[in-house]
Amino acid sequence: MLLRVMAAVVLLLCCATPRVLAQQVEAPALVLTPSVRSVGMGFSGAADDTDPMNTFLNPATLAALDGLYGAGFIGEALGNVASDLVFGGFDAGFGYQLKLNDTTHLGAAAQLRVGILDYGDSTVVDTTGQAASDPQEDYTGATIGLNLHVGGLAIGAGVTAKRWGQDFGFQKTTGVWAYDVGMLISHTLVQETKVTTIAFGISGVNLGGDFTTADSTRSLPKAVNYGLTARIGGPNREFLSATVPELQVVVNVDYSDFQDSPGAFRLGGEISVLQAAFLRVGWQKMESSDVHDINFGLGLGLPLKHLRARVDYAVNPVFRIKNDDEEPLDYHDHKIAAFAEIPL
Repeated sequence: MLLRVMAAVVLLLCCATPRVLAQQVEAPALVLTPSVRSVGMGFSGAADDTDPMNTFLNPATLAALDGLYGAGFIGEALGNVASDLVFGGFDAGFGYQLKLNDTTHLGAAAQLRVGILDYGDSTVVDTTGQAASDPQEDYTGATIGLNLHVGGLAIGAGVTAKRWGQDFGFQKTTGVWAYDVGMLISHTLVQETKVTTIAFGISGVNLGGDFTTADSTRSLPKAVNYGLTARIGGPNREFLSATVPELQVVVNVDYSDFQDSPGAFRLGGEISVLQAAFLRVGWQKMESSDVHDINFGLGLGLPLKHLRARVDYAVNPVFRIKNDDEEPLDYHDHKIAAFAEIPL
């Protein structure tokens, strides 16, 4: 359930076996695909503005972007899933932080995200047994963000407009629209050997819009996301051509309050060395469930003065625990992404 609500594309990967759709289809979650980094951290990051792709949880996480970035990703489900379903997408964004004086910055950022999910030779049928030809789904999202930084305090806000489309032959939806809004407040303390940031984020997702099928119209599943992020790094040193922290630790604690279903808890952590090697782990659980999913991620980075590049990998989930016992999984979701940023 959590995967369906948190990421529509992830849901489709997990449920890619032949299925009944036309009369029984549910409203899409209409959530932009999470970053591979966030997947490795249990889909957390509603207050983590170090990753501009965390706009899938909170559009305000884009507001701190200072430069130009681009990212491409691809994923597939491996295991006992009767499908060759593959999805991919591309994200791009630009942000600029204008220095008004030594202690005050004013920033603005914009982002475009597109993606497509192709079922390949999978069999997708409706209640009468009709088979879809070349079934696929797609999404598009555009986000803008504003950021005010005064001393160690930063306040950011953002809004996303997003569209979801589906073409299964017997059922076609081309214009399901929704909107997300969010804000983020953070405080940064700079000390001699370390930099500490505490951030809080809140967002509302899937505001407005309905999903129409052949026989009904449903409201999109709305949610309020809350996030708390703690980030500690230092001491800084020169590595390659950039100044980076020798060690940085990021911890995310998130909660999602869904309108028509139980809430979800998520916890994620990341340890990085010289912004060149990243280790990530995540946990997620529905409020009314005794199932715990554990995710895992890795990253390799190239921190340069005028270019930051990174390759991320994540598995969702690595294993699942139910009633204190490990539960067998019939799939593993594997994702890989390439990220590049040109800082200003």
